[in-house]
Amino acid sequence: MKEITINSRDKGQRIDKYLSKYFSELPTSFLYKMFRKKNIKLNSKKIEGNEILQEKDLIEVFFKDETFNKFKNGEGAPLYNSTRDIELNVVYEDKNMMVVNKEDNLSVHSNEDEEENTLIDIVTKYLHDKNDEEYLKSKETGFMPALCNRLDRNTKGIVLIGKNYITTKTINEMIKNREIEKYYIAVVSGKLPEYEEKTLRGFIMKNTKTNTSVIIEREIEGSKYAETRYKVLKSHDDYSILEINLITGRGHQIRAHMKSIGHPIIGDSKYGENAVNRLFKRNYNVKTQLLYAYKIVLPKGLCVKQEIKISFDDIFSGKLNELLG
Repeated sequence: MKEITINSRDKGQRIDKYLSKYFSELPTSFLYKMFRKKNIKLNSKKIEGNEILQEKDLIEVFFKDETFNKFKNGEGAPLYNSTRDIELNVVYEDKNMMVVNKEDNLSVHSNEDEEENTLIDIVTKYLHDKNDEEYLKSKETGFMPALCNRLDRNTKGIVLIGKNYITTKTINEMIKNREIEKYYIAVVSGKLPEYEEKTLRGFIMKNTKTNTSVIIEREIEGSKYAETRYKVLKSHDDYSILEINLITGRGHQIRAHMKSIGHPIIGDSKYGENAVNRLFKRNYNVKTQLLYAYKIVLPKGLCVKQEIKISFDDIFSGKLNELLG
């Protein structure tokens, strides 16, 4: 075990940011894994990673001496250690921000079950390998690239990333104030009136045991207001294609809202219809939910582009694209 005592110069920082600097090339996912496994403690207590360091705080690191020294000298775990070779699909990039197209079966951040690298790890490696100037400057101050919006593991599409603290804070405030519009393409079960436009409102309640959510009409303790707008682009007897404008950004919001009106997203194993999912898997090789974050509309002045989107032809492929096209 090694001990690190915080001095007056280093106080006031979040412990995850401090340790990301202290261990020069330590992957974010691995760092949080060490927090969860209690291999890193603060004043002998388990930590989450967002604790603010005070002068004379004691960080206890339960690494072998060899491992500790390798991490500290930048020779430890690589930034990207996944068995999957994932190429980052960059849709837009400038000095301050990035927009990437996330694939499915990829978590944005590490969680209790996440052993492979996540989107933020892949972004960090990308910026590290290209010696990105803003990334290197931000790293010196303890700031690492940050995701400004999140997608479910099995949802494909657009994710915004801030390269520095000021840009990340600005984007997060814009999202909070609903100044950034987020649009999705979804294929849902059943026939909806063609060109119908509707706003769904309610309160979303999460069941932490099953990691699922339900929409209820009235607010109760623990529920959050949810608002989803959709427009029917195409309507068929068995399915409909929607453009969805996400007004509030709750976890599983679109999936729960569409289930609540009897039109769950096709391919959704949590909220969908098993018979329909099996049919689309057999006939069109659909292995995940047909939900795609395909477009964002940004306020003027944030970057040179005001609208960033993925073309419809790039969303679905093969027989499925022929079916939906």
